[in-house]
Amino acid sequence: MGVGGFNTAGEWRSEDSDHFLHRWTATWGWATWRRAWQQFEHWRDPIRAMSLASRLSLRLSDPQHIDYRTRTFAVCATQDTMPWDIHWAVTCNHIGGLWISPSVNLITNLGFGETATHTRFQDDLRQYIKRGCAPQRPAYEANPGESKVDEQFDRSLFLMEVLNAYRNIRALSLWQRALERTPNLMIPGMPPYTRTLLSPLQRPTELLAILDYVTPFMTDNPRLHRLKADLAALVAHP
Repeated sequence: MGVGGFNTAGEWRSEDSDHFLHRWTATWGWATWRRAWQQFEHWRDPIRAMSLASRLSLRLSDPQHIDYRTRTFAVCATQDTMPWDIHWAVTCNHIGGLWISPSVNLITNLGFGETATHTRFQDDLRQYIKRGCAPQRPAYEANPGESKVDEQFDRSLFLMEVLNAYRNIRALSLWQRALERTPNLMIPGMPPYTRTLLSPLQRPTELLAILDYVTPFMTDNPRLHRLKADLAALVAHP
């Protein structure tokens, strides 16, 4: 369905190939084809958006990822300002489309800060991902009719997205434990899909491992160190 230039992990299995396939869209420095874009669809009906759960379960193998996307879509579908890229991501996954990403990040996004259209958080982790050069590796050769999807990258993409939303990990971890005991608990000022946003905190070791992996491919920044320190404290003292 599309090809992008941004790799949220910085570098991913570049020793094997110059690109890989995954299911979730990555629309920074991207392109598509007419036959794909003709299938673009607006998803304004929240009831229909919730029905995507069964469809996404056929496309994504990660239950947390499915739950998070389904609930966020349902909320966004009620808003007139729902971004086009969310509509596009839903469309791609609804029809089982695949996405091509480079094994080395090729994009630098300069649009962060208060004057940005969307990425207004000054400490957005994605701005620190280094830009590299495409490796001189042969593209992998799939058998006719076979597409090898990197499910692990889709998981890391999801985890990097939720990590980017975290501000106070210690406080969020307390809320996550409260939600485990009382699933219907409403957190003041937080959207109803908060439970799915916080669910990865059940496994802080995995989150820390993702940040450890990405660190060599990021410019040094205080927020990365704070996140890693907070997660390390959770691992040491759960």
